[in-house]
Amino acid sequence: MGTNTAAVRLKEAALGTFRASRGAALPAGVLLAGWALSGWLYLRMDQGRLAYDEARRDSIVASIEGEIRTRMAVYEDVLRGAAGFLAVSGPPSREDWRI
Repeated sequence: MGTNTAAVRLKEAALGTFRASRGAALPAGVLLAGWALSGWLYLRMDQGRLAYDEARRDSIVASIEGEIRTRMAVYEDVLRGAAGFLAVSGPPSREDWRI
């Protein structure tokens, strides 16, 4: 039996009992207080989950940004090396390109 099904059956049993009793104010108040408390707990837990998800996303984004910076630094080093090589050796000939 699923959690939702159990909760619905429990609610139906409680409401049936409350209707049958003459003084339903106290049981109805307890039921409403329980519903309010469970709603508040759900919202608090959902806020915690959202905060966790946001922190995890920020961590992943920071990690990816670091990897991109590292890769760009490597590309920059290669381009500087190639520029230095061309500055020393001069422009390549057709034979150099073919090789």
